[in-house]
Amino acid sequence: MNPRFRRFKNDLRTGWAKVRQGTADATDRSLREIELLRLKGGGVLDDKEIQRLFEQVDRLKQEEARIRFERDQIKEQ
Repeated sequence: MNPRFRRFKNDLRTGWAKVRQGTADATDRSLREIELLRLKGGGVLDDKEIQRLFEQVDRLKQEEARIRFERDQIKEQ
């Protein structure tokens, strides 16, 4: 087989693979964006139970930070 033709054939295959990969990436990103918009528009973030859970998570994170700080203070002594 002619080396130029072989190189062209390989380059063409590589190019098509990159196009397919780019298409898959774009599709994946658009699906993620659609899902985020659906969540925002669906009122999920306005749900009182969800808000209460987010607040509870924030309180637990603060408590964890406080406990870690106290633990570090004890280690330093």
